[in-house]
Amino acid sequence: MAKLHRGQLVECINDMPLTKDGLTLSMDGLTRGKIYTVDWYGTATPSGGPSRAKCVTLIEIADRADNCPYLASRFTPVDDGRLSIFRLMLAKRNSKKATYA
Repeated sequence: MAKLHRGQLVECINDMPLTKDGLTLSMDGLTRGKIYTVDWYGTATPSGGPSRAKCVTLIEIADRADNCPYLASRFTPVDDGRLSIFRLMLAKRNSKKATYA
């Protein structure tokens, strides 16, 4: 798992609910394939577990119950190269002046 940092774009790769001791923990709108922005990354104790794990909170899902973090293993960093084509398209679009008759 790559180290994440605040402001980094990440892609959700696992939105399956976690079931522990018959209790299903909600993912509160987490969607596989969606891009999110890291608000916090660090070590925390997941619900119901004594072990500590790398966790992350997201800017887009800031109102999660008790601000409970997601396991960082549910995300992968977005390769900046994947976004460059869109930045190029926007730059070309913004550089053209629209003329209307």
